[in-house]
Amino acid sequence: MALMLGAGIVLGALLPGRMSLPWLLAAAALVLMNDLMLTNGYGLFPNLPLGGDWNWQGKILALAASLVVIAQPGFGRRETGLTLVQAAGSLKTALPVVGLYVGLFMVLALIFPNDRPSVETLIFQLTMPGLEEEVWRIQR
Repeated sequence: MALMLGAGIVLGALLPGRMSLPWLLAAAALVLMNDLMLTNGYGLFPNLPLGGDWNWQGKILALAASLVVIAQPGFGRRETGLTLVQAAGSLKTALPVVGLYVGLFMVLALIFPNDRPSVETLIFQLTMPGLEEEVWRIQR
């Protein structure tokens, strides 16, 4: 967070009028909130007996906290991009990027093979990281 705040203040000084200090501080607070949820309050929150090898509790807490913040009037669902509506023509633009991305990871998987993933690993990787990260696409 210190790096983010430092970089934001330096960039704000280099580009006067292009940075809002209150929004920079709000962003720092949101990063701190997300870190607290992901790390279970840096180990202070009790661990629920969810089982498994992945941080389900931290990801669920981070997703829940993000959704609570987004529901507040200062943010809003549409402003953060949390909608089911897609821009016209976006599929045509996204498909080549998705294809390249999938191709890159297929090549990497062939070059650097791993052990077979467990069912839990597949479920976690297909759901939780993306859900928790994607709710913060603020479009201001």
